[in-house]
Amino acid sequence: MPCEGVQLLYGGEVAAHQTSFWLEFLIIIGFNLGIISLIGIVVNLQRVNGLPVGYVFIFLQGVLSGIVAGTNSFVSQVISPYTLEGWLVALRIGYLEFLGYVCIVAATIGVGLRDYTSWLPWKAKEVKIRSWGDIKISRQEMIYLVIGILLILLASYNEAVLAFS
Repeated sequence: MPCEGVQLLYGGEVAAHQTSFWLEFLIIIGFNLGIISLIGIVVNLQRVNGLPVGYVFIFLQGVLSGIVAGTNSFVSQVISPYTLEGWLVALRIGYLEFLGYVCIVAATIGVGLRDYTSWLPWKAKEVKIRSWGDIKISRQEMIYLVIGILLILLASYNEAVLAFS
């Protein structure tokens, strides 16, 4: 296993050792929707000088996916992310996941609760934008949220199929 012992990819290693396709699929969905997507939504609750922090989250994910080629799929395979086969895996899984995250973050941009005047905590002044009860998601935002979830489900299914092929 190429990434054995890497603590950052521990969830990928756990998923890579499953014996049931559906258990693997659920673990992947739990990670992609339950952790990563939730982080994208939660950071959108904050803004700095009017900029939703969800944009920063997506930017950092883009940079990291450029630095570290591939997804957790490479943990369970002997596929190099730097070959044609590896890039096809990244297209089938990683980029679908990323597009799903972009859709989810874009759909929840309007849920901002607080705006801060600076990125530095000791300089920032907090301004309340709205309360929890004032959050409303429009029809278009709901459509993008559903599209994002469907893309992540498809990428998770592709990842589970790859792990069991």
